[in-house]
Amino acid sequence: MATLLASFPLKDAAVTTYVPSSALPQHSSSLLLVTTFAPFGKEPLYAVPWHAQNATPSFPVTLDADSGWTNYVDVVPDGALPGEPSATSTVIATAGGFLVPGHSTGSIVLSVLQPPLSTPNHTKISTDKRGWFYHKIVWHDCSGDGRLDVFAARAYVPNLGAKKGELICLEQPPAGALSGAKWRETLLTAGPDVDFVLSAHTAPPGGPPAVVAAQYFSSPQLTHYVCGRQTWIECAGGEGVVSTVLDDEMGPFFAVQEADLDGDGAPDLLVANSRADRTGALLAYSTTTSAAVNYSRRVLASGYAPVPKPFAGPGRGAPGRPFALGGAASVGRPRRILLSGDDGGFVSLLTPTAAKTAGWEWTYEEAFVVNSSGTIGEVSWTTDERSGDEIAFIPFYSEGRVEAWALP
Repeated sequence: MATLLASFPLKDAAVTTYVPSSALPQHSSSLLLVTTFAPFGKEPLYAVPWHAQNATPSFPVTLDADSGWTNYVDVVPDGALPGEPSATSTVIATAGGFLVPGHSTGSIVLSVLQPPLSTPNHTKISTDKRGWFYHKIVWHDCSGDGRLDVFAARAYVPNLGAKKGELICLEQPPAGALSGAKWRETLLTAGPDVDFVLSAHTAPPGGPPAVVAAQYFSSPQLTHYVCGRQTWIECAGGEGVVSTVLDDEMGPFFAVQEADLDGDGAPDLLVANSRADRTGALLAYSTTTSAAVNYSRRVLASGYAPVPKPFAGPGRGAPGRPFALGGAASVGRPRRILLSGDDGGFVSLLTPTAAKTAGWEWTYEEAFVVNSSGTIGEVSWTTDERSGDEIAFIPFYSEGRVEAWALP
C-alpha cells in the first residue's frame, strides 16, 4: 500500500520534474520543479527544495512569475554548455505553449539558476513561429561539431486547415549560448509534434540515433524516423529521412519512453495513447536485439477515459505519461510501471503478475495510488537513497496541490 509522505498547496500545478541534489552544484537539497497551467492569469514556474533525509518539501520558490504554459522543464545536462554558466550554477530548460488564446506561440528558454534559489536570468533560444508550440526537447549533437544541440518537437493546430508537426534542431553557437548568440534553427522532418525519443538501438550502423515519435496532432500515429546520413543536420528538410509507421490504429499517441520492460536486454517502447471514449490504453512495443524496425504491439492495460466534467471543452483524454520504474537493477526481470491518468484523474502502479523465469507473458496487475476529482498533471519519481523506496511526485491540477507518495 502506498504511503503519503508530504502534501502542500500549489495552485494550477501541472508538470513536475524531480532533480537530485547530485545534479545541482552548491545545493544542499534536491529540487522538485513544478510548472503551472492557467488559461487566465499568471503561470509561475516553481522550484520546491526536497529534503531527502526527512522526506519533506520546503516552501515553493518562484523561478519565473509567468512562464507561459510550460509543458517541459528539466535541468540541462552537465557539460552541455561548456564555459557558459559558472561552476556553481544550474541551467534549467523549459518549452511550452498550447491551444489556449495567448499561448499558441510557444518558446524554448534556458534559465541560469544560482544558489541560493533566486529569480534566474532567462534566455530564449527559439525563434517565434506564430501558432507553433512545444512539448518536448532532447539534447543531442545534431551537426557533429562536439556541442550538444536541442532537438524539439512542435505542433501547429489552426482553427481551419491542416494540423502539422515538426522536428527541429537548434544548434548551439560556438560561444555566447546564454548571452544572446543565435541558436540556428533547422527543420529536420515533418511529423513529430508532442513526444519523442532518440533510439540508438534502432539506428542504422554508423548513423545518428533514430527518432520514435508519439504523434497526436499532425497524424495520430506512432512513427519511426531514420536519417540516412552521418548527422541529423545533413537530413535537413527531410532529405534522406525514412519514416516507418509503427502503429496507426491505437492513436492519437501522447507519450513514449524507451526502456527494457521485459528484462531481456533489448529496449522496448512504453507508449500511452490519449482518448476520450474509454479506449485509452497503455501499450508496449517490443523488438529484437538487432537494429530492425520490427516491433510487436501488446496492450498492457486499457479502458481509460476522462473524469466526467460538466461544461468541459474539447481535447480531454486519458491516460497520461507512463514511467518504467527501476533501472539497471531490473535487468532479467519485468519492470513495474507508474501511470498518470491525465484527465482520467488517477495515478496507478502496474506490477508484473509473475517473474520472467516463471512464464510472465506481459500481464500486469493495476493498483490505483491516488484519485482526483479532475485532472492529474505530469508525475515524476525518484528512488529514495536511504530506504530504496520509489517515490512519486503527483500534481493535483484540479485540486491545486502537490503530493509525494512512497510506492509499495
